[in-house]
Amino acid sequence: MKKKKRSSNPKKGKPYELAIAEIFKQLHPTAAINVGVWVEGPDGRRELDVSIQIETSTKIIKGVIECKDFSPVKTGPVGISYIDELDSKRRDLELDFAFICSNAGFTSNAMSKAKRVSIGLLSASSTSDKRIRFSITDYLYSRYVNIVECRVELFPESPSDKISTLVSKAIIADTVLLADNSVVQWINLRIQKILGINQIVNGILQNECKFSNPVQFNVSGEQHSFVGLKFAFKIEGAWFRDKVKISSTTGVYNWINRRIKMPCSPGDEIVYQWEESLFNEWVSLPPQFEQADSDIHGQETEIIPSSIGPVYPTENAADLDCYICPSDLDITIPLIDQKNKMSKPDFHADTAFKNSIDKTIKVKF
Repeated sequence: MKKKKRSSNPKKGKPYELAIAEIFKQLHPTAAINVGVWVEGPDGRRELDVSIQIETSTKIIKGVIECKDFSPVKTGPVGISYIDELDSKRRDLELDFAFICSNAGFTSNAMSKAKRVSIGLLSASSTSDKRIRFSITDYLYSRYVNIVECRVELFPESPSDKISTLVSKAIIADTVLLADNSVVQWINLRIQKILGINQIVNGILQNECKFSNPVQFNVSGEQHSFVGLKFAFKIEGAWFRDKVKISSTTGVYNWINRRIKMPCSPGDEIVYQWEESLFNEWVSLPPQFEQADSDIHGQETEIIPSSIGPVYPTENAADLDCYICPSDLDITIPLIDQKNKMSKPDFHADTAFKNSIDKTIKVKF
């Protein structure tokens, strides 16, 4: 019987593997990255599509990227069986991490299993590389928040009923000034920053700021000294999800935490293109918020479009930060209650507003 000659043609998915290796070399310049590596396992030799070794001060971290150059139309997305195979390979070869990079996305079962066994699910993105054929389309979660009410309190150095009454009227009239600039507008700006950095949509929040030294404010034409201020505000809102096409100059999209990792070199760009308008489908909570690891890591980019209204004036805000005690400058809420993250039932975004929003967002570096 004649033996069949082994084909000298390159492996069908080799160009895709090389493309993935090149992207990861940009993301991890000091790592040892090789394509088509064979490793001896307990049951024989196993191939690693893309092998990665990262040397630290204490050990060498070893990992693998399995590359699936699938067609979204002909083969469909990567299924759960491929997750099972990679999970077995990772354990057999005692690898520290494992990813699957797909040119056609992943099934919901594959994503569920990968999340459970800590296998990363990626898709490469490169606007100029024809080896990357898959256009990434996923759900992006947006936040719509209304500021319902806000109460402000100033702490005079020498409290009296007269000053309290004067301050109350001046706050409403926006006539509390520091060097001719508005203290109330500074509070407006601080509220926007608090809502911008803390992913909350409901509840009553308060912020108290003590001054390092007494500060002179002009209150309706009178000079008075204050040692601090406090404000409390109520918000109502919800989360919405919409289908978005995502592309970038070069990088990888993580299907688990919905973030793009890229070199972030000058000129790099990420483009988000909505299929319809924003704020369409109400959801209780974005799925990535249910994960233990919600921190942004180096080179990762996450966009959470937010509408915070009504928009109060801030253009004439006083420069009050330099007078505040350093310990009170931080606007991060350390432990956010789950109920503050959850959408208000039956909350709807304003139709006229959402139809007026640009359907394309570009993030440039």
